[in-house]
Amino acid sequence: FGSSFNDDSVLVSCAPKMGEPETSALPTMFAVAMKTDCPHLCDAELRATLLGPPPTDRTTRNLMDMPCGVCGDTRENWVCLHPGCTEVRCSRYVNGHFLEHCESAGHSFGKSFADLSVVCFQCDDYVLHPGPESTDLDLWETQMYQAKFGVTGRVSGAQGQAGGLVAEVVRNARHPQRDDTPLAQVVTDVVTTHLLNTVELAATPASPEQLERLVAMEDATAMSAEVQCAVCQEIVMSHATRTPCQHLFHDTCIRAWLEQRRRCPTCRHEL
Repeated sequence: FGSSFNDDSVLVSCAPKMGEPETSALPTMFAVAMKTDCPHLCDAELRATLLGPPPTDRTTRNLMDMPCGVCGDTRENWVCLHPGCTEVRCSRYVNGHFLEHCESAGHSFGKSFADLSVVCFQCDDYVLHPGPESTDLDLWETQMYQAKFGVTGRVSGAQGQAGGLVAEVVRNARHPQRDDTPLAQVVTDVVTTHLLNTVELAATPASPEQLERLVAMEDATAMSAEVQCAVCQEIVMSHATRTPCQHLFHDTCIRAWLEQRRRCPTCRHEL
């Protein structure tokens, strides 16, 4: 590949700078800028002809353990993402069989087992979908991440409504150029949906009458001890709200919580 994928001159070295001590045990690392305007990835109709969905989770796990289909090398391999093709070939740093496969078969996309990066053969570049809509590439990312690290993590393991909300928040966080939501709100959403997913499923929202029982406190700094909001885990300083069970929260946090269920997140008391 040319450009960022094949031209080493565009790679940014992360090796020690002049004057810094060198550690021979540490390899030289490189960073590249991902292409976010790849037409073969951004155009939905074109993408559907060039990039297919991943196989089952079990098959994906098996792919991660496969050697190159030509030379049998296992050091650094890629999988072809073309619809119906999941050929595994070694990278250009080994014997270059992935490049040969793309050239001979006319396939466009491949994903690295080493760092999970994606390359477009036609663009000759590493690519990243600008989002935020979900694509088959997101499914590949999820399955290969789980296969590589063996865990789903708390966020990706969320179920039901909470799982859908978390997935949406994560997509927005990964593609900030198309989302103007403040970072603090994104974090609050993630924490809230995680908490909603780890408690009992009796998700009955609080009524307007119950919300009226909340007591607003403009300043919580006069408290004898610091109080931590159980929703966002931050110290409550101002614009606090006290529940009837005498627990303090940030006003925006507790109201977002009670829009989903009417129990106190600290003691489970029903408003």
